[in-house]
Amino acid sequence: MSKQALDAFRARLGKDEALRSEMKRVLSASGTKSTASFDELVEFAKAQGYAFTADEAVPKSADLSDSELDRVVGGAIGDPATYGEWIADVEQPSSEFRGRYQLKLSEAQNLLAKSS
Repeated sequence: MSKQALDAFRARLGKDEALRSEMKRVLSASGTKSTASFDELVEFAKAQGYAFTADEAVPKSADLSDSELDRVVGGAIGDPATYGEWIADVEQPSSEFRGRYQLKLSEAQNLLAKSS
């Protein structure tokens, strides 16, 4: 169990659309639930060959900025206007790429709608 495995899992998620889709399907129980626990995330990652603990996966409040912590506590993930910030927090891209996620939201939603 290691932070290296967590980092490797995050990196693969950043590059592998099929893995992200599978994770979304599994963690949402094929769309029947809207949230998943860190333990469920750890189990999914373990099935993919990445061993880390829920404690390693949970961001520590000291690792979060005030705005990130407000989004977690306030549940801003439910607000589409903050999806880009949320995914940037998860993916942790270089600072010059952080603002690009929200710009592609409608394009991503259209692609998802076409595939359904």
